[in-house]
Amino acid sequence: MCFSQNTVDSLRNLIDETNDAQQKIDLRNVLAYELIDHSLEESQQTSQQNIHESRKINYSKGEGWALIYNGMYFMLSGNPNHAREVQKQALAAGKRIDDKDIMAYACLQIGKSYRDNGYFDSTLYYFKQAESYQLGTGNAHGLCQIYSSLSKFMVYSGKAEFAIHYAEKSLEQAVVYGIKPRIAYSWLDLGDAHRDNYNFIKARECYATALNVAQGYNWVSTDYNESIGLLQLMEGDFEGSFTSLNIVVQAYEGYHGKYALCRNLIKMGEILEERGLFAIASEYLFKALRIADESNYNFLSGEAHYEVAWVNFRANQLTNATVEIRQAQRYYQKINHTLLLGGCLNVMGLIKMKSNDFDSSFYYLNAGLKERKKHKSLAAVSSSIFNIGDLYLSFKKYSEALPYFLDGEQIDSHINDKYGVGLCNHRIGRVFINMGRYSEAEEYLKKALKNGLEVKSFDLLSYIYSDFEKLYEIKGNLSEALKFQKLLAANTDSIYSKGAAESLASNRTLYDLNQKDQQIELLNKNKLLQQEEIRLRNIILNVLVGIVIALALFAIIYYRYSKRLKRLNAVVQEKNEEVQTQSEELLESNNRLTDLNTEVTLQREEIKKQAEELLVSNEAIATINQGLEKMIEQRTVDLRTAYQELDTFFYRSSHDFRRPLTTLMGLSEVAKLSVKDTNALELFEKVSYTAINLDKMLVKLQSISDVGSHQLILKEVLLKHIIENEVIQQGVSLNRKNVKVTTEVNLNKPFISYPALVKIIIENLIENAVVFSPPQHALVSIRAFRQDDDKIAIEVSDNGEGVKAEIKDQLFEMFFRGSERSQGNGHGLYIAKRATERLSGTISFRNNETGGATFRLCFLATDKISFVRQTNF
Repeated sequence: MCFSQNTVDSLRNLIDETNDAQQKIDLRNVLAYELIDHSLEESQQTSQQNIHESRKINYSKGEGWALIYNGMYFMLSGNPNHAREVQKQALAAGKRIDDKDIMAYACLQIGKSYRDNGYFDSTLYYFKQAESYQLGTGNAHGLCQIYSSLSKFMVYSGKAEFAIHYAEKSLEQAVVYGIKPRIAYSWLDLGDAHRDNYNFIKARECYATALNVAQGYNWVSTDYNESIGLLQLMEGDFEGSFTSLNIVVQAYEGYHGKYALCRNLIKMGEILEERGLFAIASEYLFKALRIADESNYNFLSGEAHYEVAWVNFRANQLTNATVEIRQAQRYYQKINHTLLLGGCLNVMGLIKMKSNDFDSSFYYLNAGLKERKKHKSLAAVSSSIFNIGDLYLSFKKYSEALPYFLDGEQIDSHINDKYGVGLCNHRIGRVFINMGRYSEAEEYLKKALKNGLEVKSFDLLSYIYSDFEKLYEIKGNLSEALKFQKLLAANTDSIYSKGAAESLASNRTLYDLNQKDQQIELLNKNKLLQQEEIRLRNIILNVLVGIVIALALFAIIYYRYSKRLKRLNAVVQEKNEEVQTQSEELLESNNRLTDLNTEVTLQREEIKKQAEELLVSNEAIATINQGLEKMIEQRTVDLRTAYQELDTFFYRSSHDFRRPLTTLMGLSEVAKLSVKDTNALELFEKVSYTAINLDKMLVKLQSISDVGSHQLILKEVLLKHIIENEVIQQGVSLNRKNVKVTTEVNLNKPFISYPALVKIIIENLIENAVVFSPPQHALVSIRAFRQDDDKIAIEVSDNGEGVKAEIKDQLFEMFFRGSERSQGNGHGLYIAKRATERLSGTISFRNNETGGATFRLCFLATDKISFVRQTNF
């Protein structure tokens, strides 16, 4: 499909010229289809008009196609759920008249909506349904699109061997259809299938053919850049890949194609992570994550979390890496993508390796390898094998590491992954250095150097130059060692320069994306201003009409009452005479008032004297007040200083107390492993239990200190992320009590507040709900929504015993425990209330009709960073 202005103009002329209602709808549907590549908004308006007109005249065929194109708008603009509902209406319209073309195309679009949500089983079902409907029609264009979608689906789901079959069938139908852009897309599909089967030469041939067939078609060029960019990424050409994908991101950002934009942002983040630009990589990935979460792209959400985990892992933020990889696992489990779950296990193994936990690392890496072997993904299998070898190497088990690197080299050579071959050769060389087999080490390092230079991988070259320098120093060849030392230094400078250049390019891309966001926002504001201007003009026009009518009414009323005024004048004359008489009487009264004023003047002089005396007294009092104000100011300063010292003492003391406590807990656990006496074990268990409770109390005290901090940071609150992390952090307590947790976050836009305070409140409310949950069938529900436009409400409910009436006034007091079941220290709800007050919010509770209690937090928030709130204790 390629936009042609001449085609659009011709269609509009035909629409204006025809008087037949059905023919007009058919032509307008063709126009909506042509506009999809050019203006999504205009296409949507056209299809919406057609839906209305078709239903008015009961024209099911026109309604079916209009619904299909309307659903495509919602799909491309990032709302696959609504798109699916519209396409199901189109399917129903096609079934009413047994139109196989409409039914096939609707099923194809429903399958794509499930694909975007990550539900691959449903995707395949609807694609196959579309194929069954279309086969009977002989529609080459329809079959071509169905086979193209099946080929892409097989690539996404890791079944590249089937992708070639469907890509070839798509190309066969495209040739029958005879439209160049469609033929070019089929060649791109075939190239993608060969690429994911590691036949890079064949893939490049297909891409070149596609570009040659459809010269001048912008979207073919865009899809070509995406395909070649992913090929460059697999080959280790990070610079070329970033440049190609950047073109794709710019195109889809302007077009508002959210799924493709999100997918390519993730890949660009992966490239930046490989280059060591972790901060910029995170910006790309979190931008992609926001798009994926807003649009329910479960598969892409999982990929974004997976890459964020890699960024944190490489930046040695192992705790954050663990949280992110678990988030990725949740998404992949939701869509049942076992191959990618194997990748998550692989990353967990690497995290454990960096934590020096050999046994756990070995378990996770082997579990990941087992999953990847099931899917016969050679690149994934090679990655797992390489990581197991690295695990043995890091623990100096050289003999065990060597076979893994040799196997990895064999697989990467088979799939033509030069970067992977170079890494394996380097590791083999390093193993031989440590084993004292220097000739073999030199041989493999030379192989690695050849591959590193071919793929232009600066990080791989750094490893190789460093090990060459070490090898030649051991052998006593100092001239060669010096040579590689200089190459290492030059390569490091290149990495720095290259990193700076890529950083600038990446920042420029993000700047362009933000500029486009701002331009879109400005256009929307201008549109609102124009609407407001029209509304004001209408108001002014209505007011002017009203004024004219009022003037006319006034003239009529004036004429009618002018006669009455004449009659009233005569009456007024009589009244004036009466007033004259009363004036004379008032004159006499004024003379009497003059005498009274004289007496008042004398009294005022006496009051003035008294006022002068009071002024002297006031000056003396003012002097005394100044002294008092200085004393109050000094005491206020002293009190503030004392408060800060007390807060510092409180914070440091709680930290200092925790050190011996953690040592005590550790010793207790060690003792339980070494002591066999039952009584002693029971005593150690009690010591450990008491220490844990005391540690929990100190953590609560630290939370009180954190709530009182004046250095809280105001920024965007990722509420869904905070809630999910807290559920993960309290996983042990939840699993021990077998508590089922449900979460529902309905926020139509981001908001700004204090994330640290929100986290503290949610943490304590969840902990309280878990403590008072019943021993059987325990449920905890967490809801978050906007109460008004500027308020956020969060509710945490449980199905426990509820809050008794006699303790409701004491529930938020420090050290108060509402039940014998509570094993805490009575700080949780007190901390939650303190943090809520810091947010200028309210916290309340109610007993549920079905049992248990619901705690409700409500606080102000805004969507602008300029939002400021003053809070004092």
